[in-house]
Amino acid sequence: MINMIKMEMFRLFKTKSLYVILAIMAAITVFFTYMVKDTLNQMNEAETTQAEHNSGAGYSEFADGFEAGVQENGETDSREADARSSALVTVESSTIEDTSIDDVTLLTMLYDSASGMMLGLFLVIFAVLFATADTTCGFIKNIGGQVSSRNILILSKAFGLLVYTVVLFASYIVVQGISTQIFFGYIKPGDAGELASYLALQILLHFALALFCMMLALLIKNNVVTIIIVVLLCADIPALLFRIINQLIGKLGIENFDISKYSLTNTISVLETSAAKSEVVSAVCIGICFAAFAVLLSCFIFKKRDIA
Repeated sequence: MINMIKMEMFRLFKTKSLYVILAIMAAITVFFTYMVKDTLNQMNEAETTQAEHNSGAGYSEFADGFEAGVQENGETDSREADARSSALVTVESSTIEDTSIDDVTLLTMLYDSASGMMLGLFLVIFAVLFATADTTCGFIKNIGGQVSSRNILILSKAFGLLVYTVVLFASYIVVQGISTQIFFGYIKPGDAGELASYLALQILLHFALALFCMMLALLIKNNVVTIIIVVLLCADIPALLFRIINQLIGKLGIENFDISKYSLTNTISVLETSAAKSEVVSAVCIGICFAAFAVLLSCFIFKKRDIA
């Protein structure tokens, strides 16, 4: 078992796709951070302009002109006048979302990237390539007869995917910290406890997702088809299927049932940084169940199928 793990580690860090995917992830992270900085600048400028407009003479002139226009137009419907007046009051009292450039932390950026399935996308593609790399070149056929149990091959692959998941998140944190320093001039981790717990939970859930993708790759035995499927999983396509299933279950008389609560991708997306204890327990259970199911089914498939 130890030798198989060493072999998988050697194969993992010798795989060119590992560094290509990490490089693309780093580039997108830098670009995303720049877009966040640009968006916050625009929002702050709009907020400042709106405040000046509401408190300045321009707003008074606009209000006076509006009232004069209504008085001069004798044919204006009273309902239309009331609607415009209501809209004017709404503009005066509305406020733009309270966002400050100084509030950006590693925790908020991690939340956006993880819940948006950006990291999951890089994870699932590599998981498929890594899980099937030794089967496509014929190496697995030679090594398969030298192990006492084929389960060892699956467990060693699972360990390799765990290492990759940790490397992916560690690389993201480093790149995100550098990007934040470049564009915002500071690095704020946010609440240390929330950052650590959220990071650990997302690593667990993403690791379970990687194992699930490995299971699909071994089951389908076609990288192109499998990659398309796992990319669709990260594109919120399952949400459409869940709605249909929920409607069918509702027609059976079962109310308030939402199957998406037990979905791995949905759990990754909706998990909050300050999740309650019940939500944390639920996320851990979902991650462990999906990981165990994927490993067990992968072992079963590998045992029953001829190694080619």
